[in-house]
Amino acid sequence: MTQYTALETAPVTEIYRSRPNYKVINGKGKGIAYIFFSGNGLYFPNTEEAFQKTVIEGDRFEWENIAKSLTGTAEKIIFVRDVYKRWYLSGINASLTDPDAVTELLRGICNGLSVITAGNSAGAYMAIYAGIRLGATRVYAFNPQISLHLVNPDDQTAVVRLKNTEKQKYFDIAPTVFGSDVPVYLFYAAKNRDDVRHASLIREAKNVRFFAFDEKIHGKTVLSVNYVPLLKRGDSLDRLCRKLNGKIVSARTFLFASTGLCGGWLYVKSLILRGIGKLRKR
Repeated sequence: MTQYTALETAPVTEIYRSRPNYKVINGKGKGIAYIFFSGNGLYFPNTEEAFQKTVIEGDRFEWENIAKSLTGTAEKIIFVRDVYKRWYLSGINASLTDPDAVTELLRGICNGLSVITAGNSAGAYMAIYAGIRLGATRVYAFNPQISLHLVNPDDQTAVVRLKNTEKQKYFDIAPTVFGSDVPVYLFYAAKNRDDVRHASLIREAKNVRFFAFDEKIHGKTVLSVNYVPLLKRGDSLDRLCRKLNGKIVSARTFLFASTGLCGGWLYVKSLILRGIGKLRKR
């Protein structure tokens, strides 16, 4: 799980201090704000070289490619990242130093818009926390961590150091979930031990809908072509959950179940994209 390990070096600290580490794009839609939280896979491998190329030079935020297809739907699209890879426990910059400070910033930016949050892994942790605090219309949580008490202390010494500080209140967001009626749609790899452990912590929460995938790898659930159709769905996600009825499904099966007749074209598109990706790696 090295992609989760916090990188604490001078270049990371400088970006934390000098950049806002969020950005806002205005869309053509009305009344809706999408907030995308980057996870700990923001840069990989966990080296200064990767950080230099990905964040300092590339100024990367996760979800940017997917969000391009939402500019016609959203009035605002907001990207947020945690360069320290600490599940946002240290916030996103020197002025916004914890999850609550980040959430209040987002509240001001959204200013009455209907909010939809999304994130993967550590980004999903923050999507849940901020989404509930903001009273989101819905939260998309892909492979979220719910309790930071479960993280591997050997990989996460920087996070563990915060355990007995004022940050401790953020280590377990299960009570936040159980105390809310904000709809949370949780996608997880049903054959990954850690994903299952985290999902089980909020299994009985009435506001959470679970989608289980026949995958072993953390972070692997829906096909990339499936994200935009999912992010545009509203209450029909509840119907989809009832339709699947707790089944563990493949990404392909889920694609057809969630997109209907469009599934065939989208599946072909996913194969083409996969082929292009393999060619680029050669």
